[in-house]
Amino acid sequence: MKKFLLLFLLTGFLWSCSSDDDSVEDEPNNTAILPVKITYSDSDMYSEILVSYDGKKISKMNMNIQGMGNMEGVYQYDGDKITKITTTMGDEVSTTTYTYANNRLATANVVWEGVGTTEYIYEWINDNHVKLKTVDSSRITEFYLENGNIVKVFDNFGGSDWIHNYTFDNKNRPFRNVEGFQYLIEEDDLHSFNINNVVKEVINAGSNTYVTDYSYEYNAQGFPTKQIVNSEEENSTYTFTYNQ
Repeated sequence: MKKFLLLFLLTGFLWSCSSDDDSVEDEPNNTAILPVKITYSDSDMYSEILVSYDGKKISKMNMNIQGMGNMEGVYQYDGDKITKITTTMGDEVSTTTYTYANNRLATANVVWEGVGTTEYIYEWINDNHVKLKTVDSSRITEFYLENGNIVKVFDNFGGSDWIHNYTFDNKNRPFRNVEGFQYLIEEDDLHSFNINNVVKEVINAGSNTYVTDYSYEYNAQGFPTKQIVNSEEENSTYTFTYNQ
């Protein structure tokens, strides 16, 4: 699903562990920690994201992408659930609208002005298994959950089966305290939903295997301040600044 959140997460907003294996408990002061600035850099690109809040709800994200300009995402909520994200970059506008049932994500409708619409339907098999179907397409993506994280994803892409397996640390992902993200499970962004940070992603596609490793630096509260991503295709760095 194309939206500002996915773009600012860029290649995947999951975080990996460092050499510190101590668990981080939800202490009272930890529940108020929110990311307010994120940077991304690789050999070709630099971007900076500033996040504004209304309490623990995101009101707006502003992203400056080197060589591309500015992008803005505006969020709307109903209670603790995100109902709409409107993304604007120059003359291009897209809107993603979410609906929920039984306190779970049920549908997502993405509209690109002047381009078209894509609708997604979520079928919850049980508490730990959900199928994502794209209307007017035979594509089905299946997510498998464990301990509040997406640990496996099955997808058929380009006529091949792609199986993603994820390993997690026991730390806080940067957006853990942001209201609304705990409901979002999406094919392009597997990481909003999770509680913890990914340390390794292994993708099996036919006879091919692709591995991505994630490493981190943490603050005293167990939130990442830096993420380094390493794979055959990507070497990049994220940094995170919090409100406290």
